[in-house]
Amino acid sequence: AATNLAAATAVHIGSALAGATDRQQLRLFTTGLEAAVNGIFISNRAGVIEWTNQAFCRMSGWPRGEVIGRNPRFLKSGQQDGAFYQAMWSAILSGETWNATTIERRRDGSLYIAEQTITPIRDFRGEIAHFVAVHEDVTAIRQTEERLHHMAQYDVLTDLPNRALFFDRLGLSLAVARRNHHSVALLYLDLDYFKILNDSFGHRVADAVLQQVGVLLRRATRESDTVARIAGDEFCIIAPQIVVRDDAARVAQKCLEALKEPLEVNGESIRVSVSIGIAMYPNDGDAPEILIQRADAAMGMVKMQTRNSYKFASVV
Repeated sequence: AATNLAAATAVHIGSALAGATDRQQLRLFTTGLEAAVNGIFISNRAGVIEWTNQAFCRMSGWPRGEVIGRNPRFLKSGQQDGAFYQAMWSAILSGETWNATTIERRRDGSLYIAEQTITPIRDFRGEIAHFVAVHEDVTAIRQTEERLHHMAQYDVLTDLPNRALFFDRLGLSLAVARRNHHSVALLYLDLDYFKILNDSFGHRVADAVLQQVGVLLRRATRESDTVARIAGDEFCIIAPQIVVRDDAARVAQKCLEALKEPLEVNGESIRVSVSIGIAMYPNDGDAPEILIQRADAAMGMVKMQTRNSYKFASVV
């Protein structure tokens, strides 16, 4: 919607400038442009800026005196390559209105995201003589969208993938495994005696323990593994491209070893351990729900027998 608005604004400006019949009309129109919220500049055919409004100066951080007479390449952030700008010039020199989302650099070096539209202006002979560029700073909007997207997929407390993202990644891992004919290990982890810890130390300490456990599990696993928090004190690990069952056992053992040392939380030294159940694709099931059920059942057996250990679903 922002791009369409910027495009419509740029086209309107281009038409109005081209249709201005006298200096009075032109003066009134540029006065209106000066008051516009969007950043606007007008360049000649070569791209040299001949006029700009204050909104563009505020947006870019450049004073008008240092903008006039320059090519807008001073805004380049390096985020768009040469082919991007070649396509832009090809479009506007052929008379087309061009729009895109670009990342630009302010005078102080900081970056901003702009919905940018450039419209050619033709002279009385029909030749392209100038270009009107309209910039709308959408940085705050995009950052808000990214935060909301992150919140929808990641656990607020531990910043690990949440249940929804975990299921997405498990489904993808299984699809890749089917195609390439390899195994996937699913580890279901539950903290031992977590209710007692919560009742003894309170929610704040318990939350801090969960955060530290999440960090330690992430460090103990491979870059290709997914560590997710799927509920209260329950975590799951997806270990793709497992060759033999011993590989999954090693992942579990590393998780147990990562929690051997007591955690320091608010001056308290707290020992934690986990019970782990392991289900293997394809031996223990070929669907996410089946693998989770079998890994959960194996974890439950560890809880009843020894705790602080792991068990494969195939031997439950």
